Amino acid sequence: MKTLGLVVLLITLPVIANAWIINPANGHLYDSVPGYHWAEAEANAVALGGHLVTINDVAENMWVWNNLVSNWDAWIGLYQLTGSNEPSDGWVWASGEPVAYTGWIPGQPNNGGNGNEQWAMMIGNGLWDDREVNGYILGRIGIVEVDPVPEPSSFIALGTLLAPILVLRRRR
Repeated sequence: MKTLGLVVLLITLPVIANAWIINPANGHLYDSVPGYHWAEAEANAVALGGHLVTINDVAENMWVWNNLVSNWDAWIGLYQLTGSNEPSDGWVWASGEPVAYTGWIPGQPNNGGNGNEQWAMMIGNGLWDDREVNGYILGRIGIVEVDPVPEPSSFIALGTLLAPILVLRRRR
């Protein structure tokens, strides 16, 4: 049984290593990750088993603002596909979920700055602005979101890992 406990600990270690905050409305885990550039923040989120946050409604938007952002500008998971009609077409979530809600500042997205604002950032009062990466405005953090409900493939992988252990235990 000690082996089973060790396997479970190793599988869950990335989740318990951070100071995760649980959103009671959806059960997802959230935290901040470093990210001077959007891609850096997204890579850090993926390393923790999630993506930069996907915001599905005004309630989730305000929950993220109140619990994780408030005094910072923070990258969120929304970005614009290269080649999309500017400024408002082609915005997608890094998680692949459909865009069902947006919280843009009035007049945004505007593709201002140097004309390459393709990444979304949550700023004052929880509103969003399109930002560039190689210009004068850069982030400091991103907000990572992890759905703690394992995918069915995770159960298959876990079963594959545990089956030999259980067979050996029964033979003793």
